[in-house]
Amino acid sequence: MLLVPTYLEKSQIHGFGVFAAEFIPKGTKVWKFQAGFDTLIPEPCMRDLPEVVQKYLAHYGTPWNGVGIVFGDEAKFINHSYTPSLFDDLENEAVYAARDIQKGEELTENYREWDDGTNLKWLDELEANMEDGE
Repeated sequence: MLLVPTYLEKSQIHGFGVFAAEFIPKGTKVWKFQAGFDTLIPEPCMRDLPEVVQKYLAHYGTPWNGVGIVFGDEAKFINHSYTPSLFDDLENEAVYAARDIQKGEELTENYREWDDGTNLKWLDELEANMEDGE
């Protein structure tokens, strides 16, 4: 769940993005996993869901260590950047400000920080199957 004031707005990166509603100092914890608010869905369960739900998860879910994280808030709209304003602390299931973030600035993550090419394998396969009409 997001721990700082934010808002959604059209993004120059992609679709909508999450923007800082106030100044966020470097090192501030911006997001943490909160059971009961955010949801973990094991990979095998995702494959058994209806296609429309699988497409939703492929777009808005975040695969990690064999599970999908479904965010309970606007965190699902945090866009990718190779020069992100946030960094992931996977051991503590948290995200921090990588630098000072100005009010009105879009929050971004480098998705490759948590994906070594294997975490997204199930998602790549799922999207390929959907394109083939399966």
